[in-house]
Order: sequence, then structure tokens, then C-alpha cells
Amino acid sequence: MAEEEGGSEHEALIRAVSDRIRELRKIQGLTQGQLAAKAGLKQSYLFEVEAGKTNPTLRTLDRIARALEVSARDLLPSSQDAGDLVHFRVTCDRIVAQFKDVTAQLQTALESISGPDDKD
Repeated sequence: MAEEEGGSEHEALIRAVSDRIRELRKIQGLTQGQLAAKAGLKQSYLFEVEAGKTNPTLRTLDRIARALEVSARDLLPSSQDAGDLVHFRVTCDRIVAQFKDVTAQLQTALESISGPDDKD
């Protein structure tokens, strides 16, 4: 389970970085081809990065950041974003727990209304 959660956190990080790159590129009015040329990358590779289909190296992120004229740090989610994700996860866990409680209560109520199952 921990491995599974780590994988989803890893994928969420890749998605956040790819979304940020796309956002900054569009703000600057650049096409993928233009940004790729400025960063010295193939357009097809930049497409994969922006789609979250590849895990770019730190060197690649630095090249993209320089081409966007921002710090590589600006491509990473802020601690506020991470805090929001943690809050969201805790909230979801609470909701799931409440659903489980309600389901158990409904099951108990249903059994009391219908009586014990006759297995004869």
C-alpha cells in the first residue's frame, strides 16, 4: 500500500510540474515548438513532459526553466500546494470513514427492520 501511495504521489508531482510548464509557456505566448527550441529539446519530448508522460531530469527542468526565464524552483509545486494536497487527502479519508459508518448503521437498521435471515 505504501508503495502504491508513493507511486501516486510521484505521479501527482510529475503532473503538477508538467501543468506548471504548460501554464508558464502559455502565459509567455510560446508554442511547444518555440519553447523546445529555446530549451534545446525536441518538440516531441516537450510534448511528453507537458502531458506528464515522462519524468524529466533535473537538468531538463533547468533547461526548460531557463528557456522560460524563471527559476527551476518555479516549476515545482509550492509548499502551499503540498499543504493543500495533504488537507485534501485528510478530508477525503474523513469522508470515506463517515461513509463506512453510515453504511454500517444502515445495514444494522435494515437487519432490524427485516429481522434475521431465515436460512431454512
